[in-house]
Amino acid sequence: MKSIEQEISRLVRLAESLDHYKKELNKDSRSFGKFPEEYKDNLELAKLAIKMGTFNFQHVSERLRNNLELAKFAIGENTYNFQYVSDELKNNLELAKVAITENYHNYQHVSEELRDNLELAKYSIEKSPKNYWYVSYELKNNLELAKLAIEKSPKNFQHVSDKLKGNLELAKFAVSYYYGNFEHVSEEARGNIELAKYATEKYAYNFRLVPLESRGNLELATLAVKKSPKNFEYVSEELRGNIELAKLAIGKDPDSFQFVSDELRGNLEFATWAVGKDPENFLYVSDELKGDLELAKYAIGKSPSNFWNVSDELKGNLELARISVSQSSGNFRTVSDELKGNLELATIAIRLDPHNFESVSDELK
Repeated sequence: MKSIEQEISRLVRLAESLDHYKKELNKDSRSFGKFPEEYKDNLELAKLAIKMGTFNFQHVSERLRNNLELAKFAIGENTYNFQYVSDELKNNLELAKVAITENYHNYQHVSEELRDNLELAKYSIEKSPKNYWYVSYELKNNLELAKLAIEKSPKNFQHVSDKLKGNLELAKFAVSYYYGNFEHVSEEARGNIELAKYATEKYAYNFRLVPLESRGNLELATLAVKKSPKNFEYVSEELRGNIELAKLAIGKDPDSFQFVSDELRGNLEFATWAVGKDPENFLYVSDELKGDLELAKYAIGKSPSNFWNVSDELKGNLELARISVSQSSGNFRTVSDELKGNLELATIAIRLDPHNFESVSDELK
């Protein structure tokens, strides 16, 4: 009889205490975190606290965090509450789906075991492609899932496993969605000629990411230069000496001449053609050709400033000096010391620009 009375008395005190704490919550919803542990373990009070302040779920007892009913209620009030449920409930597939449906960010809080669940991974990626970042290592090696993730967000390719980054099928699939994915393809796969062609066709810059050995493939290099003459700089050393490829590059961008092989820089016929495309290319012809009188005349005829780049020997050639000074009086400053003492040449230079008197030899002064 006494025990029944005691239990009744306890329940009355509990009811009074619950009323007291309910009133406290009404005054300040943040007060729940300071309640005694036994009241944080009360389901009714916990629901009220969460209703009044959704952040209060993080303060409920460990036991209640493992309560499926309360967990669903808390997530319904605030989707971010999933991160506070027990580890056991984070492994509950049903609850995980509910949480992810409400807020895709919740996928990152599911258990390691559920991150390895293909069904849930697909579901979460459908909700947000970013969730692919959080799937298990094993699932990042799953070709089907990788394709889904890339289809939803092409930049997900950089998060696939190293093994899949070397998969030619997936690499082409990824590049087809976003040309920049070629950067993340394995080096070995980037060396595949067919894939390299495909990637370069998508985006000319990708040619520069192809391994050097494959950049020696004439067919690939030709495609790359057609897409952008700037790619000529990145072809193999051997192909820089290929006259047809060099002409293709220079025809599109005359500046490409500076990247041709030493052999082509010393080829008179080719060098003359290149200077015709852009007079500034004379700067890059071989030292031997900078001493070729006919080429020098041709280059100076195209641009008088090229006299500055002829050989020292030609700077002492009176015929060439007359031509260059006649076209640009400033070239007198560059003729040899001997020619600065030539009365005929000095007269021409000073007539064109009196300031040239400063450059004549002391003897003539």
